Amino acid sequence: MQNTRIDIRLTMTGAEFKAWRSLMGWSMRETGSRLGINRNTVLDYEHNGAPERIRLACRALAIDEKKVATAVVYPWERAT
Repeated sequence: MQNTRIDIRLTMTGAEFKAWRSLMGWSMRETGSRLGINRNTVLDYEHNGAPERIRLACRALAIDEKKVATAVVYPWERAT
């Protein structure tokens, strides 16, 4: 039996975070308010990526705001 490695990326890239914010139609201030972070952190995430907890919050907010249906790959995430 051959070992198969499944690579599951838990973080969100800066480009994905920015694409998510664009999909939501939110300013940096609104994004920060919804995620419980400040505007500078939003900017940092857009440049350097976001941790797993933020990725999960982004998914939940997108569903809550009815921007996407429940899905395995969200529009802002790259298919791997």
